[in-house]
Amino acid sequence: MTSEHGGSDQLLRMVSMSTTPKMFEAAAAVAVVVGGWDGRVTGKDVFQVLKQNHGVAFHKFIEEKVCPLEGDIMYENFRLDIAKLRELSKEIDIIVNGAATTNFFERYDVAFDVNVLGANHVCAFAEKCTKLKMLLHISTAYVAGEQKGLILEKPFLMGETLFVGTHLDIESEQNVIKETRRKLEADCSTEKAERKTMKELGLKRTIDTMIIGYAKQTL
Repeated sequence: MTSEHGGSDQLLRMVSMSTTPKMFEAAAAVAVVVGGWDGRVTGKDVFQVLKQNHGVAFHKFIEEKVCPLEGDIMYENFRLDIAKLRELSKEIDIIVNGAATTNFFERYDVAFDVNVLGANHVCAFAEKCTKLKMLLHISTAYVAGEQKGLILEKPFLMGETLFVGTHLDIESEQNVIKETRRKLEADCSTEKAERKTMKELGLKRTIDTMIIGYAKQTL
């Protein structure tokens, strides 16, 4: 799954089996929800083994195995046809969510819609999948913060963050974004000014959280 703001390599791959080359060969079908499906996806290095195995028949193999569905993780139900989504929910047994924006200077509203609401939309869909065996969410190397050594996986509670003593209130962040948009509209801001303001908001919200976290950990 990609966002309209993301690249073609940011995918939510809804798969019937693991996506290693050997398992890909054995899979009956792989449904890929993307913001755009073309050679930019199958041209990635991850497909090299399959290209070597199938040679000139590679594209025919992909056409038989892959069912691309154009959608957007930023929206509920991914902007897919409800009937198609219902059909998928009855067949999918593994969801691999790799959709995200990793731009450190991203607009705050875009980053929030993709990385926060997007993940929530995936979870909501996963709950409807009657044959689901696993939901795998791929995050970045920075999800562990500044911890060192052996880092064990542990569940996070809703609103919990990497910084002790801090809390993420999703509804509050949504309100910050809405209020910023309202002010921009009231001021009849240009697209350039809006983009600049939203990027600066992202930096401010991130830095404020880090400062509070560091302060509470050192007190």
